[in-house]
Amino acid sequence: MASRDLVSAKKAVATFSTGKQVNEDAWMTMWCNTNWGDLLQPAPLSIALLGSMLLIASSTDDFSLVTDSSMTWEFAKYPDSFKTCLQQMVGEGYTAFEGAHRNMERIQNASSEMPDAIRAAVTTILKANPEEVQAYLPDQINGVLQLAGICQDAARDCETAFVRISGLAQEMVLACTHKVGTDQEKIEANKIHLEVLQIQQKQEDLAAQMTKENYEMAKKSFQQAETDFHNAVRDVPKGWDLVGMQTVESLTSLLVTAGNAAISAGTLRTQMVGAGLAAFKNSAIGGGRSGSGQVTVPADPVSVAPNGVATQNNPAALTDPGLQQARMALTMANAINQLVNGGPDGHPDWERIRGHDDVSSGGEYVKASLESIKSRLDPEKPISVNLDVYLSNAIEIITSMIKIARSACPDTLDTHKPKVEKLVSDLQQLVTSTNLLLQQTGTPPVGPATPALPREGMTASAAKIAVEEAKFVVDQTRENLKASRDAFDKASERLAQGQKAITQTISEMTAISLINASLEKALPVLKKAVGAFTTLRAQYMLYTQMMVPLKVSMLSEKISTTYLTVSSKHILPAQRNVGQMLQFPDESTPEGKAKLLDMLRKAQGELQASTMTASQQIVALVNAEQKKFSTIINQRLSVIEENVKAIPAIASGAPENIKQITAAYVEDFGAAQTALLDNNTMFDINDAV
Repeated sequence: MASRDLVSAKKAVATFSTGKQVNEDAWMTMWCNTNWGDLLQPAPLSIALLGSMLLIASSTDDFSLVTDSSMTWEFAKYPDSFKTCLQQMVGEGYTAFEGAHRNMERIQNASSEMPDAIRAAVTTILKANPEEVQAYLPDQINGVLQLAGICQDAARDCETAFVRISGLAQEMVLACTHKVGTDQEKIEANKIHLEVLQIQQKQEDLAAQMTKENYEMAKKSFQQAETDFHNAVRDVPKGWDLVGMQTVESLTSLLVTAGNAAISAGTLRTQMVGAGLAAFKNSAIGGGRSGSGQVTVPADPVSVAPNGVATQNNPAALTDPGLQQARMALTMANAINQLVNGGPDGHPDWERIRGHDDVSSGGEYVKASLESIKSRLDPEKPISVNLDVYLSNAIEIITSMIKIARSACPDTLDTHKPKVEKLVSDLQQLVTSTNLLLQQTGTPPVGPATPALPREGMTASAAKIAVEEAKFVVDQTRENLKASRDAFDKASERLAQGQKAITQTISEMTAISLINASLEKALPVLKKAVGAFTTLRAQYMLYTQMMVPLKVSMLSEKISTTYLTVSSKHILPAQRNVGQMLQFPDESTPEGKAKLLDMLRKAQGELQASTMTASQQIVALVNAEQKKFSTIINQRLSVIEENVKAIPAIASGAPENIKQITAAYVEDFGAAQTALLDNNTMFDINDAV
């Protein structure tokens, strides 16, 4: 009966874990983690900020931003004219948004071609003979790389344009601070500006270093997996096919993990840009407390997960070898469980533990595998720290088991059973954490490399344990999808909160009196511009992930399509209107100036109305997409439930140890994104304009 349950369980899992389904699950999880709604939100506000600056400039006399020779101008071309600097900002904004639209079309086109290109290469690998593979595969792979290169180049062009405009805004904030400040305030502003630039550069360097480390780790993992596969074929004890099958699945999962780690590393770059922005906001020139004496980057929110492992993207975890070894460690813990409980009638499998005749010791195989995993960890990385403890416990348990099994009169292993149960539970939690961190459900895709179930030599107890392991895969898929859905629901709340702040900002900004408008009134608007354009820059960094093609191409096509809709309706038309807002009186008489003031007030009202409408419509679009997302997740969950409902052993709900991790992920996700919002000058409603 247990063997039949195992066959049924594996077949049920296979029905919802084809390569296509697993990829779709992955892109849905990534869809949530990219925060694309938050990144689209500032577009109307950023244009309104430019418009407001031009209206303020139109109502004032021009002046020079140059106050002394101590300031270096990297972005402003004509710092001796405030109005010209604003015109430059508007011009570069127009160029950036026009270029973004054009490059998004390139990304959309290349992304849409990617699945067919990859499918052709996979078909060649699976069905062609060796000569055909040699003839066709290199060109097919080059075709995929060319499409990825198009996306990367387009994304880099977009990012560069917004780096310039956000840099110009930040430079003007510093110059205006000099203009209105005392000598002491100028000295402090210079010092803080340098510190902010250093932190921003440090974040950029960290991103580059992490990308390099991540690439090297992925390359090493692929090579290591190939070696481990050959070693497993050689070393797994004869007849222990169930563990051999699970080992192969873990090695296959390791390859997927390496790719997903690269994707997660790409999304982390947007967070690092946010960290640099936080440093600006927390400084005196960005609106923080003056005279604090230092500029800091806010620490990441502490995870509330019971194992303490952060499931939000962070450099230490994504370059941690433990990230890719956790699944194999769980496989070995499950093997220990098989040795303790998988013998006849649920007793220990003594012969397998100690080995017999020409069959090598399963206990020694597990011990050697655990020691090999332990040797690959980095004691300075967070996941490795946890995993090292679990591995030490596992090695201690299996060593004791081998010793007892080889004694003259082996006794029961009853005292070992609760230790093994806790070990498996701890590792299941850790694997759940790593899957969430990697934006994957944890289900290994079924395909040509999937090992077949063993046909013989499996006790009922061993089969029962294997069914429990299959249930863990089902639980992972269900709970991780639910966590993505729930985290995305929180994004709706955060979007509403951001919309409230934007609405207040627009109202205050367009209510500025244009009579005797001063530089002090312009300064808060410039600070918000830094936040808006830096956030837009982060949006285009998403597309530099295109070297892990299929899942990201699905995501990129979806986001680029949405962006083009927003751009066509709400960004480009507004940006073109802004260029006409810098106006001059027809004559220098009081009547001419009064006429100009009336024109500016009218333009101010129109700016408020159009910006409000665009912002609200973007939120409505994002909310509609979020509802579609939740519907897709719910449909996917229904398919899984339908396929497993006839198998009671895996149909029941996930255990608490898994739910605790996924619930913590939703809470951590909300806290992390709220922190990003709080540290963006764009959403600072306390900074009265």
